[in-house]
Order: sequence, then C-alpha cells, then structure tokens
Amino acid sequence: MPLFKVINEDDLKEYQCGQQLVAEGAAIYFNAQYGRTVGNEFTTQGIEADRATYVLVEQGRNYPRGLFEVRRIPLYYKKQ
Repeated sequence: MPLFKVINEDDLKEYQCGQQLVAEGAAIYFNAQYGRTVGNEFTTQGIEADRATYVLVEQGRNYPRGLFEVRRIPLYYKKQ
C-alpha cells in the first residue's frame, strides 16, 4: 500500500496522510485531519473545480533506500 502526503506548493509545508488504498482516500483523510487547519476541503476530482496550491504525493517504498515519489496528483477545491 502506498504512502501519501500533501504538500502546499506555496510554502512547501507537508501534511502526512499515511497509508491509503487510493488517492481519493488520502484526500478524504487530509480533509478530516487538516481541513480546519488549512481552511478548505479538497478532492482529486477536478470537474468544474478550481485547482488548489496543494498537491497529493504518492510515495512507494524501496528497501534499503527508503521512500521515493511515484506521482503527484493536483488537488481541487471541493464545492460546498
């Protein structure tokens, strides 16, 4: 199972989201854990939504070198 984290591209602050099965699950976890802190909720679904400055980063593990970046997924503001 991959590890996920969210990075704010403006200030490079990182938010750990742990192991999740899918990217949208990591976005839901981020919203639950950090939504109040950052003042918004996000989704990976960009249909008719504005792109945020936050990026979801999927990480894989490679023993013995550690974590490596698999892909970056843009986050979008969730419509209220």
